[in-house]
Amino acid sequence: MRSVRGKMSQDEFAGHLSVHKETVGKYERNLMQPGSDVLVRLHQNWRVDINWLLTGEGDTNVPAGTSGDLNEAALTAALRAVEELLDQRHMVLTYEKKTKLIAMVYKQLMRSDSGQSMELGMLNDLLDLAS
Repeated sequence: MRSVRGKMSQDEFAGHLSVHKETVGKYERNLMQPGSDVLVRLHQNWRVDINWLLTGEGDTNVPAGTSGDLNEAALTAALRAVEELLDQRHMVLTYEKKTKLIAMVYKQLMRSDSGQSMELGMLNDLLDLAS
């Protein structure tokens, strides 16, 4: 997130994201995970690749010549599914593992027909891969 902010102050960046300055600091220190609304704003305003935002892997920006469309409903569903699964299994993952799991669930939802739901068995398989 820090590299996306660039030379912009945390306060100014927070204004663009509609969050508090302290929240930006927590995002940058991996103490807090941005919600789907913040991820969508980052994607739309700075063309930041969602996979990079979640995992730090791949290119920072959506490749030139591609639409880089983001499915906000699928992203929200992925975040919700991961939170619910971790609650059900009484698990806590590191920030890195949790964001990797969210990225895997999001990608799977984008490949599925429904785009907004996933079988529990597949979620558990993805959790095992991420942890």
